[in-house]
Amino acid sequence: MTNFDEIRPYRDNEIGEVLNRILNTPQFEAIIAFIFPNENPEDIKARARALKSIHELQVLFSFNAVARMIHDSTDGLSLSGLDELPANEAYLFISNHRDIILDSAFLSYKLVEAGRETVEIGTGDNLFFSPIVADMMRLNRSFKIHRNLTPRELHSYSVRLSEYIRQRVSQDHASVWIAQRNGRTKDGDDQTETGLLKMLGLSGEDFLTGFRELNIVPMAISYELDPCDRFKARELYHRHTGMPFQKSEAEDFLNMQAGIFDPKGRVHIALGEVLDQELESLAEMVNKNDRFRAFTDLLDSKIQGLFRLFPNNYIAADMLHGDQRFRQHYTDLEQQAFENHIDEMCRKVKNDKTALLPFLLNIYAKPVENRIMAGLPEAGM
Repeated sequence: MTNFDEIRPYRDNEIGEVLNRILNTPQFEAIIAFIFPNENPEDIKARARALKSIHELQVLFSFNAVARMIHDSTDGLSLSGLDELPANEAYLFISNHRDIILDSAFLSYKLVEAGRETVEIGTGDNLFFSPIVADMMRLNRSFKIHRNLTPRELHSYSVRLSEYIRQRVSQDHASVWIAQRNGRTKDGDDQTETGLLKMLGLSGEDFLTGFRELNIVPMAISYELDPCDRFKARELYHRHTGMPFQKSEAEDFLNMQAGIFDPKGRVHIALGEVLDQELESLAEMVNKNDRFRAFTDLLDSKIQGLFRLFPNNYIAADMLHGDQRFRQHYTDLEQQAFENHIDEMCRKVKNDKTALLPFLLNIYAKPVENRIMAGLPEAGM
């Protein structure tokens, strides 16, 4: 693993040194206060110093924190499809991406709840914005995905990243989570970047063998309320109108904070079946670019089909188009609650509702439109 030292998460034998580095920082003490509000911080630090593995650390800290988030900011977290995936195998979960931290954290939480190991997480290097945060990310099994590279740097790095993911899944039997695109979906349109699939293929022996050994599982996470919808809509509005929009250094932190603490309603994770027979049909395609475009379309269809549509999605679609096509999927009370949410989000970012409304609604409506365009059942899962 020496070739991957710069991007990989920490190993079990490294946690003592890392914890000694961060235990007395204000950031870590704030985490302790959040997870264990009624306990002596020094007692928690002593327990942390005795930890021997990343798994033990995640159970003590990370999953207590996620449990608090689920209790305080959701109306329940559910998971489907895991029973169809044998526990003795490792998988590459390719997922839509809605929240900076919680998409993969919620998956790992449900895996631990089911008696399984957590996933390693592909995380953009923009989130490693300080040494302490980088330590915390790597302690939670995040590996670094570099962005904004030159073309020469990008190719060599992509090969290395592809080799790392392949080694972890096919040789080390460690499951990996990676988003279907670079960065979060901000407009509700969950689309796979073809470049991601090409990157994964760089380390394979051939197309069929290479992708089969990755054990690719499509995944969709659905939030009844997107905790960062107001930030996403504001950015989209500014870009659409040509108004200057420059992310502040604190923007990622504000989004992380909103994702953790703001209401999410119900949250559902759906895991699909391992891609296998579909890969045989793709491998028969002679033109490489056509093959990867078809692969992209296949993954999009799988993820969009797994997405759980909530009443808010149907309400937004009807509001956006000014009709009642999906009226049977929601009640008057659900519509009023969603409209109240929209009003509150516009107030929070101090934007004119008329200007912001289409962008807010599209975040929720787009999954409905994608399902229909793909010829999938209107009602979802």
